[in-house]
Amino acid sequence: MKIKLLNPSPLFLALAFFGTGLACPAPASVPGLSVKEGKLMLGGKPYRGMGINYVQCFWELLKDPANRDFVEGFRTIREDYDIPFIRF
Repeated sequence: MKIKLLNPSPLFLALAFFGTGLACPAPASVPGLSVKEGKLMLGGKPYRGMGINYVQCFWELLKDPANRDFVEGFRTIREDYDIPFIRF
């Protein structure tokens, strides 16, 4: 049994080799959060972020899910220490 291969059209070959980049989006002119020369950058400018892990909050919730005393801890961290990101 002989298998006959189809001859691809020149248009198909051109699209296969040169048209693959057409579907790819152009890279952003200024990347979001990235690293450049060992520095953290956001929007092309040096960026420094700060946050805290509030482990006590997680522990208190595990011990007593009804306890909401941790809310005051979140408020203190945010307002008194001006830490913008709190993770538990």
